[in-house]
Amino acid sequence: MDFGAWLLLGSFFCLMVIRVPIAFSLGISSLVTCLYSAIIMAEGGIAKRILDFASILVGRLPGGLAMINIVGSMFFGGTTGSSVADVASIGPVLIPMMEKKVTVQISQ
Repeated sequence: MDFGAWLLLGSFFCLMVIRVPIAFSLGISSLVTCLYSAIIMAEGGIAKRILDFASILVGRLPGGLAMINIVGSMFFGGTTGSSVADVASIGPVLIPMMEKKVTVQISQ
C-alpha cells in the first residue's frame, strides 16, 4: 500500500480511538487524504503539465485562460476524483497565471 492509503486508514482509526463518530471520522480522514494527494500533484509538477496540455488544446481561443481553468479542472477531476484535490492542486499554479495575465492587460 502507498502512503495515501496508510494515511487514510491511520487517520480513520486514530479518530475512532478518540471516539469521534464514524461519519465524521470517515469525512475527516477522506479530506486529509485528498489534501495530501493535492499537495503531491501541485508540488510534483503534475498540475503544471496538465495545465500546459489544456493550454495547447484551448489556450488560443478567446477567453483562453478561463477555458484552460475549465479543461484543467476536468482533467484533475478525472484524475483525483475529488473537487477538494482539484482546487488545492490547480489553485497554486493557475491563480498566479491569471493575476499575471490581468496585470499585463491592465498595463497595455
